[in-house]
Amino acid sequence: MSLAVLCFYTFPLVILAYSLIRRESKLSFRLSAIYLGAFTGLVMAIGPVLDEINYVGLFLALIGSLGVAGNMIFGALAVRHCNPIAASLHTSLLQAVGTLIVLFGLGNIALPDTGSGWEGLTFATLFYALGITLMFVALVRISAVKAAITYNIEPLISILLAILLLGERLTALQWAGALTVITAIIVAALFRSNPPPTHKE
Repeated sequence: MSLAVLCFYTFPLVILAYSLIRRESKLSFRLSAIYLGAFTGLVMAIGPVLDEINYVGLFLALIGSLGVAGNMIFGALAVRHCNPIAASLHTSLLQAVGTLIVLFGLGNIALPDTGSGWEGLTFATLFYALGITLMFVALVRISAVKAAITYNIEPLISILLAILLLGERLTALQWAGALTVITAIIVAALFRSNPPPTHKE
């Protein structure tokens, strides 16, 4: 599973590659160091296991990576012409329709059957809605390239919650990886870049 997580978090590299191809960003030593440093830190922090590899799972994780990259790339274009809240709403509605089509197509819909299950589903939905909305708001102010790098902190938050809630312990290598990711994010935040043009109403 850790390898699938790592494959999924290649989407910042996909966004960087797209930006370089479109010449929206210029390749520099600092930019390369930020992205490679963040990804290297994730490898250290997650510690992927290579003993048993499920290639279908890896393929789906990579598809998910491309999906998130596309969401951020085209989301950055959308907020230039419309309100970010509206862009978030339309995106979420399209995602909901697509998800329902897949679920009904597979015939594998399983709703929670306990109170704690419904509580988890409710909070997961609310936090997702908050996260995706704030992402679109952020894309008004910063580029997709700069926004994507901050997403590397997601697995670190998951690891922190596992420590606090499940009592897991990290190795020295994992702590070093987490520190590397955080350092890369801080450097990226300090890295000056022109914000994308915004739509004025």
